[in-house]
Amino acid sequence: METSLRPGSVAAVAGDRDAVLIELPGEVSTSESLLPTLERLIGGMGIRGDSLAGIGVCLGPGSYTGLRIGAATAMGLVSGWRVPLKGVPALRAIAFAAVSEAPVLSVIRAREGEVFAAAYASSDPFSTELLPPGVYECRAVADWLSRNGAVCAGPGAEMVAGVSDPSLTTSPGADTIARLASILHGRSGPDPFLRPLYLRSFRQKARQGVS
Repeated sequence: METSLRPGSVAAVAGDRDAVLIELPGEVSTSESLLPTLERLIGGMGIRGDSLAGIGVCLGPGSYTGLRIGAATAMGLVSGWRVPLKGVPALRAIAFAAVSEAPVLSVIRAREGEVFAAAYASSDPFSTELLPPGVYECRAVADWLSRNGAVCAGPGAEMVAGVSDPSLTTSPGADTIARLASILHGRSGPDPFLRPLYLRSFRQKARQGVS
């Protein structure tokens, strides 16, 4: 499930086969559309929820409300279906989808000229973190990018680097979240509970520079 960014989506992935993905309807709130869309996905594939190998959900950063809905829904489903749960950071998912052996700077549009950003040594899900996830001013992230020569990707890349290639600027879909959740689960096992990455206090905004 991906509910932290627009458009939200749900997907089912089995091995290397093509994913089945359904986007959440934009005209309906996530709280109203998520479960019906999941039911449509699973029902259309002719499978049962308790037969799934696990559930992956995006941990953000992104929409505060969307993150809460996604996390609560995922926790409820794994409790009822008794399947493993794995949370996936959105910034790591963006780097994973970039398919790069070079460093990747993942960027998500925030507010007031700021972005959520993090950088990784490559698209490998276990590559070294070069810039910790945080809320940064666009100018500071652009300066970091000019010094480090990374691939810039994510739905904030245009703000930082003028990137317009749709393959690099789209939000990670639930299919990417599902594939990455499976990989992370294989290394570290299921998550007993979820810790959404809000990064920005609901009451107080944190401004960061980049070193």
